[in-house]
Amino acid sequence: MESGNSEFPEERYNNLRDSPHILHESQDRDSIKSERVQSRHSYDYKGSLTCSHKGRILKIERLSAPKFEVKHEDNEEFMPRFCLACNIDQPVRARHCRVCSKCVYRWDHHCTWLGNCIGEKNYTYYIIYLNLQSAELVSTLYFLQSNLQYSASFGFSITLLVLLSPTCLFCLFLTAVHYYLISRNRTIAECISWRKIYYLTGKSKSPFDFGLLNNLFLFCTRPQVRDWNRIFKNFRVNNK
Repeated sequence: MESGNSEFPEERYNNLRDSPHILHESQDRDSIKSERVQSRHSYDYKGSLTCSHKGRILKIERLSAPKFEVKHEDNEEFMPRFCLACNIDQPVRARHCRVCSKCVYRWDHHCTWLGNCIGEKNYTYYIIYLNLQSAELVSTLYFLQSNLQYSASFGFSITLLVLLSPTCLFCLFLTAVHYYLISRNRTIAECISWRKIYYLTGKSKSPFDFGLLNNLFLFCTRPQVRDWNRIFKNFRVNNK
């Protein structure tokens, strides 16, 4: 499944080559120092720097979040978050996955079972996958229980029931959780890191919760990369 990278390899190379946020090896120590001082006003850098023996910065790792001194309720849109690992401005609701080493649109979580990120482009297919898995497990348990007395291997059937029951309950619980997230237009990452995400801090409701019907409509439409700033702005205009 395609998780939706923020950029292609060619675009990443051009960003790394042309971006003003990268400190190239050819810079001297004074210019590096001045650029770092200027950048502190807009970005809170958290990470490690790889330097050469002459003190020149060769590599910047990890992430940084922009410092905001204004409330987002007074703004028409949310500012992008700068990713130092990919060296790009992340669109709103995008996150960097450390396992896949890439930024993903509307990042929900990294699924260990599928070995891939669940993002905006494949979230609908992931929900369909959960529904099919839940239906398969429920039907398997039903037929095992109903035909238990006619089974030639009673012990084997009991073992399957014991092993599949927790898996079925977990799959049903996970499906129910994602249906709740769909109704509120949230992601697992946003729920876990609610107090750390700048557009959710101090709020009891996500700014992208447009109501049950609108949230279901966004989910049922074709999977695509959306401009959440534009959707948020249009929703505010239409509800004034």
